[in-house]
Amino acid sequence: MAARILACPVRVGRPLGIGGLTNELKGPAFAIATGLLIYPQAAHLEHFGRKRHLMTGTSGYFGQVAVWLREGFF
Repeated sequence: MAARILACPVRVGRPLGIGGLTNELKGPAFAIATGLLIYPQAAHLEHFGRKRHLMTGTSGYFGQVAVWLREGFF
């Protein structure tokens, strides 16, 4: 149905990365539920930016926002 509606090739997902599932739980109907259970284990890997100090003059986050506002609007 998705292939007809979207008019492009689609792939049927199935749960990966978790062992011990029965055949019923390995089907595409449980792919989202399994993904939501696995996500917290890998969520920390998605943060790529370096941590910044929020209030350190013009080099911090708020300082950069202030510079952006001054340069863009004043």
